[in-house]
Amino acid sequence: MLSVISGMDGCCVSGKLEKFELPQKVKLVTEVWTPDTGLVTEAFKLRRRNIENLYQKDIMRMYA
Repeated sequence: MLSVISGMDGCCVSGKLEKFELPQKVKLVTEVWTPDTGLVTEAFKLRRRNIENLYQKDIMRMYA
């Protein structure tokens, strides 16, 4: 997990992101996002409302 975050930090620095744009917490999930799960459309575009509803507890925990 730590290597994922340090790799992401490197990408953020090379992308010249501002400090407020850097992710502070990350949640990795094991579920596959397919149209059958309802988290993406047939064209694999995100269904943000469905994702937010499914992961609401995790989102609240990360912002607490």
